[in-house]
Amino acid sequence: MLLVIQVCIEQYSLIVSENRENSIASGEEMGLRFGPILLMPDIEKRHLFTLFFGAFFGIASMAFVNVIGPLMFRILEIPQEETGALAGTLTAVQEIVVILVIGTLGALSDKVGRRLVYSSGFFLLGIGYFLYPLAGDSTELIFFRIFVALGCAANTVMLPTVANDYVHESTRGKLIATTSILNGLGLVLIIGTFRNMPGFFNDMGYDNVFAGRYTAWIAAVMCLLVASVLFTNQKKGAPAQVSKKEPYLATLKIAFKSARNPRVALAYVAGVVSRGDLSVVSPFFFIMAFNEATTKV
Repeated sequence: MLLVIQVCIEQYSLIVSENRENSIASGEEMGLRFGPILLMPDIEKRHLFTLFFGAFFGIASMAFVNVIGPLMFRILEIPQEETGALAGTLTAVQEIVVILVIGTLGALSDKVGRRLVYSSGFFLLGIGYFLYPLAGDSTELIFFRIFVALGCAANTVMLPTVANDYVHESTRGKLIATTSILNGLGLVLIIGTFRNMPGFFNDMGYDNVFAGRYTAWIAAVMCLLVASVLFTNQKKGAPAQVSKKEPYLATLKIAFKSARNPRVALAYVAGVVSRGDLSVVSPFFFIMAFNEATTKV
């Protein structure tokens, strides 16, 4: 799956940077350099470090909903034979929301700037994780999942978009590789920590309901803190390359027209395949592991 995503990114980079080899030789103005990464002229190092910060928390913040899901099912006393169907419904709702809004969010970021959309993604995740353990039944759980879905959509579209805005074309691959590494590190470290939190609260004497709530609320606070850091430290305004703002529909129309290019079409297909893989594997893997563990106990 990660390989497919990487192919998608590489193909996109080839399309948008066909003249990268000639840009430096032509005397184009350069920005700051951080190691092997060359920034655009109007990008400061704090903007880059903020991007790294968001990348570290990005995948982990979105994956947490699958970690906490089995515990929510247990709190709501969902029969084990029904957990798979409910997990599938929740995942389907999330993916439908993402498909419906992700293009609009990308176009919106051209209008209002990346900072607002990117930070709003983590803000919505925080709201979703605050509400999630307060659900009284599966219907409320599905409704609260919409907030998580909106946050995931904004997060998913903004990380590569901001990365492309900040870096010079000649070193774009290096920045994408760095953010991908930070994605993986954050996933391992953060999810590994949250995985043990319910047991920690159980050991302190809290029942499953409050153990689940406190774990989710800590994740909510984390997302809100990340949102505040992104909002206060990212570059303000719309990117220079879209300073001449086009209508929403015109921006989306460009995306559809680009599909005529075989490389872009490949990137679109790879995105569909990779997202489908992620949507199927992630939630059901955690449920299977949770059910297996509770059955043995």
